[in-house]
Amino acid sequence: MKAIFSLRSLLAVVFTAVSLCQTSHANISLSTKEHQRGYYLDLRAFHNQGMQASGQQQLNRSALQTKLGVKAKYLLGENWLLDSDVRLAGILQHINTSTDSRSANDIYLEAKQLYLKSGTVFGRQSSLSLSIGRQTFRDLHSWNYDVELDAIRLKFSRTLLQWELAYGGRLFDYRMGDDEYRPSIESSRFLLGTLQHQWHYKHYVGAYSLTEQNSVSEDQTSVVFRADELIEPRTNLTWYGIKSHGEYSTTRGAFKYSGTLATLYGDTQALSTTTLGNGDRQVTAFTNQTIKGGMAIDLRLAWQPAEKKYAIALNYATASGDNTVGSGNQKRYVQPNIATNKSRVLGDSRYRYYGEALNPDLSNLHIATITAGRPMNDNIWIEAAYHLYRQDKASPYLEASSPKLSPNGNSRDIGQGLDLVLGGTLKNGSKLQVILSGFWGGNAFGNTAQVKNIYRALVNYRVLF
Repeated sequence: MKAIFSLRSLLAVVFTAVSLCQTSHANISLSTKEHQRGYYLDLRAFHNQGMQASGQQQLNRSALQTKLGVKAKYLLGENWLLDSDVRLAGILQHINTSTDSRSANDIYLEAKQLYLKSGTVFGRQSSLSLSIGRQTFRDLHSWNYDVELDAIRLKFSRTLLQWELAYGGRLFDYRMGDDEYRPSIESSRFLLGTLQHQWHYKHYVGAYSLTEQNSVSEDQTSVVFRADELIEPRTNLTWYGIKSHGEYSTTRGAFKYSGTLATLYGDTQALSTTTLGNGDRQVTAFTNQTIKGGMAIDLRLAWQPAEKKYAIALNYATASGDNTVGSGNQKRYVQPNIATNKSRVLGDSRYRYYGEALNPDLSNLHIATITAGRPMNDNIWIEAAYHLYRQDKASPYLEASSPKLSPNGNSRDIGQGLDLVLGGTLKNGSKLQVILSGFWGGNAFGNTAQVKNIYRALVNYRVLF
């Protein structure tokens, strides 16, 4: 409660201080009409068929989500822009195992974005802007963060140089986000700093740091949570990284490339759980761990010929594991909780590029992916992505959003996956996405799983009016 109060106080103090620094004759340097408003309807349905560990139940989950929203921008006086995205959401879901079946439905109001932005900071116009409130943070490929935070954000933007500094968290965390497997971050606070330089036309280099600190209890022993939920350990972690991306065009076609190298330091926990008779899980023990120098790399290259009849992409990602068991120093890497690994690979459809069905966290893994696609017209693409998964160190644990995964710790062969994606913009301006995805477990699940495969089907549709 103390941490939440301090964030609210900081938001209020900064907003008041900057407002007092505004000059009455300044003009806002934000490109928008005086008032803008648009409405949309989102329909999202999915079905997941999970892996079945030996002696446990198989988890299946289906859900239908609807969201009726309004996006609006208003100029408030001469110095502030109010940007909002508020929607009425409804969800109907069904969770089924071989011994238990439950359904749930809910209707709630969700503020995806609600913030004030000023391009006049400290009494004068500049390349610096200030935003206060709930806003979206998303890095390249959503590799570190893709989240809405209640935050204070300073951004500097010129043609060749951009940087930002932000601090925030969630004042409330009810039903936020479209990912069905994501731990609550209401108790977490984030400090973000980024720097990017365009060293050549359409070629960029940069660096970043991200700190997450939460206030969950150190001892969560006996906490019970549903089989389709994730529980967050106590965490104080900092990620550092360097990155580069760009594109190069010739008369034969265009190359796009990106690369990120990251390291991790800080304190976290390993939580041990057991499955109860009704399929729920319970924390049975915890181990405090210190991570020093965990490393991860993500590299990708895409090619499209000049005639644009098809495109291909290659992606290789790896993150360190650690053979050390128990407490003490670790050299493993884990991604931030606010990463989603969703991006546009070839077409206009954002999806989980490490595999929709398995959806792994890049931790103690090597992931090699080849993607091929072709446009059905100017706006709609069909893509196919094949993934090969292998652990860095053989381990009985696998960080992934799909629950009930239990590798044997003897083999590094996790398995392979395939995604088929159809998506883009229709003629009436609405957006459609259809995904069929599968994961087939390898030798790492040879004696620990009755059903080693995972399947996922997803349909997204958004209409604007």
